[in-house]
Amino acid sequence: MSDSIDAMALNLVPGLGPARRRVLLEALGPEPGAILDAGARLGQFAGSVLPAPARAALADPAGLRRLAVRELEAASRLGVQSLTLAAPDYPSLLREIVDPPPIIGVRGTISAEADACAVAIVGARRASHYGLRVARMLATGLARSGVTVISGLARGIDAAAHRAALDAGGRTLAVLGSGHGRVYPAEHRRLAQEIADQGAVLSEFPIDAPPRAHHFPIRNRLVAGLSLGVVVVEAARRSGALITARLAMEEGREVGAVPGPVDEPRSEGTNALLADGAVLVRSADDVVDAIRELREVRDARAAEEKAEEGLPLSPCPSGLPGSDVQVEQALLECLSCSHPLHVAELTQLSQCAGPLVVHSLMMLRLAGRVREEGPDHYVLES
Repeated sequence: MSDSIDAMALNLVPGLGPARRRVLLEALGPEPGAILDAGARLGQFAGSVLPAPARAALADPAGLRRLAVRELEAASRLGVQSLTLAAPDYPSLLREIVDPPPIIGVRGTISAEADACAVAIVGARRASHYGLRVARMLATGLARSGVTVISGLARGIDAAAHRAALDAGGRTLAVLGSGHGRVYPAEHRRLAQEIADQGAVLSEFPIDAPPRAHHFPIRNRLVAGLSLGVVVVEAARRSGALITARLAMEEGREVGAVPGPVDEPRSEGTNALLADGAVLVRSADDVVDAIRELREVRDARAAEEKAEEGLPLSPCPSGLPGSDVQVEQALLECLSCSHPLHVAELTQLSQCAGPLVVHSLMMLRLAGRVREEGPDHYVLES
């Protein structure tokens, strides 16, 4: 419990954003308590690193911890689970980024297995009919393939992606630019509840934090961090979606973009991304192929690091972390190279749970061992 209190206390320090927090953690120690108890050592960080509000708050660590206890209690009353970096359920992809939040509030359920394969779909709030249609198409295809769909609960592309993933029976995660007690926009409160029932809503902000403008770039780093790749559907030249894409690139994640009309301002950002080398996205299959290549690179790098450290390599034959080897093997035994089988048939033949079948098929597609032949029908890759 003390770890949660210290992490929450650090999270409540005003003016201490992710970059400043990282500087302190690197200098004083990896644990939040090291900053809270640094005392006079914090003097060296006065000025640009520690603004006056942060210095005042850190001068009273006991008061910060009392506030943290009240914040944790308020979160619990709302059904929000507070996960520290050390918690087993803390999202694995998010833990890899440069400045992961020391604690994050989760309403719903994080799935270590399913959410290890996640893609963000982001774009314009004032989206065109074309953009909304494409967002729904992509989210539906990814959800049916077992990919968790990430977005920011905003109007337009975000909401369309969340809704389509839910309607397809898939998982979706929403990241807030406000606290859990101040869901924004207000008309998406019901959507947020549905997402929590079928996935999770996440926020690193205090429970009652309002949706301030500077919160959304911070939120966008979580959208990128939770994802293997980010797909931008529509975006102007200066937009939050392009910030998310840039953050994804910096973290070594894949970035894709949907092409749009050259005379449409909402397509200027996406077309610019394509000109700069982003993956051309026309369907969910384009996204799956891009993720597969990225996973192969990541897996090869992980294998090299394990070999250097003398650690055993993963026994998973597909080489994909988080996959269920037994379910995959059962599916491979059911499939053939010539006769496509529907997901429902595979669920019955393999005698495995439906969600595990969908997720394992996605893992096998990423590994290049099966391919989709028509909607929800699969064959072995020849």
